[in-house]
Amino acid sequence: MPLTIRLLCLSTLVALAAKEQQITRHQESRVTSIQFVDTAHSLHHSDNLLQRESRVNSIQLVDTAQKLHHSDETDTKRPCQCAGFESAWQPPSERLPRCIYVDLGAADGNSYKPFLEGKFGPVENCGTTENPGDFEAFLVEANPFFDTTLQNLGDTGKGKVHAMHSTAAYMCDGSTTFWLDNDPEHNFWGSSMDGKPHKWPWEGLSLGQILQLRSTAQTGHAVTVPTMNLMKLLYEQTIPGDWVIVKMDIEGAEWDIVPCLANSPVAALIDQLYVEEHPIDWQLGNTTREEMDHARQTLTESGIQMPQYWSPTL
Repeated sequence: MPLTIRLLCLSTLVALAAKEQQITRHQESRVTSIQFVDTAHSLHHSDNLLQRESRVNSIQLVDTAQKLHHSDETDTKRPCQCAGFESAWQPPSERLPRCIYVDLGAADGNSYKPFLEGKFGPVENCGTTENPGDFEAFLVEANPFFDTTLQNLGDTGKGKVHAMHSTAAYMCDGSTTFWLDNDPEHNFWGSSMDGKPHKWPWEGLSLGQILQLRSTAQTGHAVTVPTMNLMKLLYEQTIPGDWVIVKMDIEGAEWDIVPCLANSPVAALIDQLYVEEHPIDWQLGNTTREEMDHARQTLTESGIQMPQYWSPTL
């Protein structure tokens, strides 16, 4: 065979081999892409829920003994330290998605009623086509004065309402002193977890009203109540498909909880967070204004809606 023909045949074979390798690599790339897409679709039907589920699944990587802290552990005023996640917590059983309303500082249920009336969003839009309008509410309140009222809401809630009365919302499980200001006319507005009376800002009040309120606050008394870890409640009671609303009116404890929540992977389960902010010196810890602002920014940048909020307690 002439040398020219032999070289032509050899060149053709090399080209065919290269083409075959290119086709093989392309097919492998398509298979990999298809597998990735199938995996993504199997995780969830929504990009947002896929991202949330991915973040929630990352919780499983946290070591059993690991706890998230946002401040100095030598701080002894706090009844316990930030526990953003513990692997001993148990997620709920498989079920259909629903709305979850977590009311921290529920008082007599005066912000649960607006939830039912659609002030936090139409309740009829909760659930799916299989369980339209489905929701569950957790009402957490430290003041024992409201025990009976909240228990009645739980008893008549048809299994949808869980009254967690004489319990203080916090960032860990423990117990704390809760100061009651003995002012039922204003729904005990000066009560707090730090065990001392507070003077809420007095703008718009007459001197007589100020003196009366101060006198009422000074006649208050302290009680000891257990604390409830918000992150644990969220992890054990919600699923990624739920629409989760958290309302927080907890008399200064938000300065401890919000930074802890911002550092917790469990925050991925929240859709809307309503925080009434109280004076910074009502907190048990030492969170600064800058740390609180950073925590809020972290939560909103993760996709959580945080509208301005003022409780209807008064």
